[in-house]
Amino acid sequence: MLRRRLVLGLTVVCLVWGSCLGASTARADSDGQLWLSARLRLRVHRKVQIDIEPGLRLDENMTHLDRVLPDFTLGVRALDWLRLSVGYRLTWVNDNNPDVRHRLYADARFDDAIGAFAWVTRVRYQAGVRSGEPTRHTLRALFQVGIRNDSALTPYVSTELFTDVGHGSGPSARAWRGTAGFEIETRRHEVDVYYRIEVPLNDSTDPTLHILGLSYGYEAKFY
Repeated sequence: MLRRRLVLGLTVVCLVWGSCLGASTARADSDGQLWLSARLRLRVHRKVQIDIEPGLRLDENMTHLDRVLPDFTLGVRALDWLRLSVGYRLTWVNDNNPDVRHRLYADARFDDAIGAFAWVTRVRYQAGVRSGEPTRHTLRALFQVGIRNDSALTPYVSTELFTDVGHGSGPSARAWRGTAGFEIETRRHEVDVYYRIEVPLNDSTDPTLHILGLSYGYEAKFY
């Protein structure tokens, strides 16, 4: 009970904090994007899963292929309410000077349910590697609340804060994301449809992103 109350309190605080940050840094420059992904989840054990998830992102108001990003994750259900994961992402960026970037990450995901609400709290550390530039170290804190019901459709909202760390000048909040969407989940299949806003917090040259997203997932069991 204490754990649930603590996480619920933290979730409320961070939702409010993230909303205030996003509202206070709104700007005129913006871009519409489309994010598409497909995930194959391999359950090799009751508590162990491997996710393979290629993705595409279109920017410039959904008219230009911005990046291609295959992603690989190994996750372990350590406790009923805790999942630990490590992963790697390869990103091909299609800008004026196309390049390839690498990302390594590790996260802890806490989930539980209280009444009609299901919450998820995820803390992630990631290291971004790009040729000719120093490694970017980032902490990401995500909080999500979904509404449980008797159907396969679950609406949800989430907030996420990106903080740069390890750059000599102390932690710096880089961006805030807010997402509203719904998931449709059956025994093997999952579809996620969402709208997302991403607001930069420390670079006035970055635009606010308005993102439409569609993700499909399939799960295969091998135990």
